[in-house]
Amino acid sequence: MLPETGFAIRPLAPLHLGEDGDLSGSASLVRADTLWSALVTLAFETGRGELVDILKDPKRFLVSSAFPAWEDIRFLVRPFVRPNWSAVGVSANKTEPEPDRKKLKSVWFVSEKLFHDMIKGRPVCWDDTVSAGHCAMLKSEVQKRLLPDWITGSATVTGNVVDRLTSMADLFDRSDLFVNVGEGAYLYFRARMEPDFQKAFLSLLQDLGRRGIGGERSIGKGAFEADCLGTLSALGEEKPTSRFATLSPYYPTGQEVSAGALEKASYELVAQGGWVGTTGLRRKKIRMLKEGSVASAVPGKEFSGEIPDVRPNNFPNPVWRYGMAYPVFLLEETQ
Repeated sequence: MLPETGFAIRPLAPLHLGEDGDLSGSASLVRADTLWSALVTLAFETGRGELVDILKDPKRFLVSSAFPAWEDIRFLVRPFVRPNWSAVGVSANKTEPEPDRKKLKSVWFVSEKLFHDMIKGRPVCWDDTVSAGHCAMLKSEVQKRLLPDWITGSATVTGNVVDRLTSMADLFDRSDLFVNVGEGAYLYFRARMEPDFQKAFLSLLQDLGRRGIGGERSIGKGAFEADCLGTLSALGEEKPTSRFATLSPYYPTGQEVSAGALEKASYELVAQGGWVGTTGLRRKKIRMLKEGSVASAVPGKEFSGEIPDVRPNNFPNPVWRYGMAYPVFLLEETQ
């Protein structure tokens, strides 16, 4: 398996990232397919065809979505597994431990340590955690540091468009993703790649930061600075098992579904659409398994997912959507 390298994204402005094909909303993270598409497009437009070939080859490159981080604490999406609850408010009428459901529902991201415990089936006690916005971590990770009120969040911005014929203004709302950079927060993602490719990839990522990612870049949104976090420790089981949680949106092939990829699976779907550059045409919308979803690995298949062509009807050139899973393998006993 290729080594895992971490990369930090430190936004210089709000990010506007489409969610479920709705341009008025914004996702709470930078999805792998959005990041991959922006990198491939930039590499192609700047004449770096050799990088495009590597980015399209899962044997040489896999990328996760970009998740929140604060100082040295990195977060991942809460996996779709049943945690092994430990000593969490047992009621008088029940013998099974019950989590704080209200607190759990507000948690979208968990620290890498919490994530690792959950997919390993280790005891998890939410009374030993603290939260900053939608991010939960162990109290032992924070120690005596002052935790910020939020790490990432969204805010609604009201804009207006003026009709050229009537000069009447029409108001509209757009949500943006904000990162609390001033208090040490940032975004980061994992990538599995050949060590010799890291320098060229970082250069491409930094160029993308100057161009920006997401929507409304013409008014300054989406710009960021990027740096390499070095090699990251692996998550989950070292050797592939029969089930995995994905850290990127996963688009299973028909062959994988027929082979049982969605049997005993636990997942939510996200619809991904978007525009084809500046053509005014919309990509075909597809539904993928969200980050954190759990699926079954297909025996004998090294990688899960595909990169489908989502070009509009009668469009001459292929338009690729990244749908490769970024697998973290679970213990066989983990539900």
